[in-house]
Amino acid sequence: MTTAVCDDNDIPVWLSLQCHPLYQHSGSVTVCAAVSHAAGSLLLHYRVAGEVSSLNVPGRKLPERADNLWQHTCAELFAGVEHAEAYCEFNFAPSLQWAAYQFAGYRKDLRTLSCSAPVIEMKHEDQVLEWRVELVLPWSCRQAPLQLGLSMVVEDMAGSCSYWALRHDTSRPDFHRRENWICRIESFA
Repeated sequence: MTTAVCDDNDIPVWLSLQCHPLYQHSGSVTVCAAVSHAAGSLLLHYRVAGEVSSLNVPGRKLPERADNLWQHTCAELFAGVEHAEAYCEFNFAPSLQWAAYQFAGYRKDLRTLSCSAPVIEMKHEDQVLEWRVELVLPWSCRQAPLQLGLSMVVEDMAGSCSYWALRHDTSRPDFHRRENWICRIESFA
């Protein structure tokens, strides 16, 4: 298993996300993500390039919490301290809405996570859909080493979703599986 280690606070590490083979996107797009960090915050970038006009992209709304964002085009982050069962899930929609959840273990004891609102900036052009997200990590995720799962749901105009992640190791997409969180932060110093 290849692991991307994010050691340098200033330089984002760009990683290609892979589409789950059972849910291929109907258009021609590529998806990648990048992450950098400093002082307990993450700076995340997500980019979909190619036939962006084939995507169902939610229109802009107030930048507030909302549930079920993952049912449409949405960038996601999973974060958990290595060797701990608990983890967090964050969703960032093109609408500027967001969600944050906390789990006690693998898909166990889902709760809304109390945290600062992320700052989400969107760029939507003919061939590029791009997120820039600044996220202050909650205290539960400010320990290192920290495992990150970068993923995305991409919905086409017909309503079909494709599922993109750094790695898929099961027959069905499952962004919650830590085996697929191959981005790692060694230190927050």
